[in-house]
Order: sequence, then C-alpha cells, then structure tokens
Amino acid sequence: VDVVCDIENLPFQDNSIDLIANIAVLEHVPAPEKVVSEIDRVLKPGGRVYSVIPFIQGFHASPYDFSRRTSAGMKELYKDFNIEEVKCIGGPTSGLLWILQEWIAITFSFGSKKLHSLIYLLLLFVLWPIKLLDFILIHHPQAKNISSAFLILAQKR
Repeated sequence: VDVVCDIENLPFQDNSIDLIANIAVLEHVPAPEKVVSEIDRVLKPGGRVYSVIPFIQGFHASPYDFSRRTSAGMKELYKDFNIEEVKCIGGPTSGLLWILQEWIAITFSFGSKKLHSLIYLLLLFVLWPIKLLDFILIHHPQAKNISSAFLILAQKR
C-alpha cells in the first residue's frame, strides 16, 4: 500500500489517474456520490473506473455498511461517465444463499451469538456447492433481479 487516505478527499491532482478499481467499498461510505465525484475529479479524460457494489447481500459492517445498489442505481451513480458495461458479478444463487444462511442462523440460534456464528459457518460449508449454479444462472436475463453484486465499467468523459 502506497497511499492511505479518505476516499472522499483523494490526495491526487485533477486529471492525474488512468484507472481506478473500487471493489466492495462504496457500500461502506456514507456518501458514495461524493466518492464517485472524487473519482471523476482525479481520473484523466478517457480514464476508466472499475467498480463493484453489492445488491442482495446481508449486512456486513467493516466497520460500517450503508447501502446497496441495483443495476439502475449503479448507472445513476455513474451518470456523468460513459458507461461501458453493467453486469452481475455475484450471481443470484449467492444472493439467495447469503440471505437464507443468515435467516436460518438467526432462527435457530435462539438469541445466542456463538450459536449463530456456528450455524452460519456450518451452512457456509454445507451449502457452498449450490453456488456453482451461478456459473449458469448469472447469464440469465433476469439474474439482475437478485444478483449478489454488480460491476460497472465506465470511462470519464
């Protein structure tokens, strides 16, 4: 790591960066619009951004968790860019299992955090093979309805 900074106030000159990869970060900031504005500021004209944002995922504070985005929400967030592609990057099975595993762990842990964690981890191990369905289902035209996450590739105008 060469730079540690507040991503709402990047310490780079305007129009100085060729590529920004922002992977599973924007849900952890209170103002993703401000971060995307900063990305726009520091990218060179024609510079590219690769961004992943969750859609159907459970709460995962690290240390905070503020938001989720649909594919339309991603397009709105990056409306000042030339959007090259928005696609499912986490399939519908992953989205479903994340929520189902959490629901089962909550239901059968009876308020115990330790039992919740144990059940959740057991379910992760037992159910992971079902996620292999995403290799097929991620290409379904309606996969975006319950996709675990979306990827947007965009270029600064």
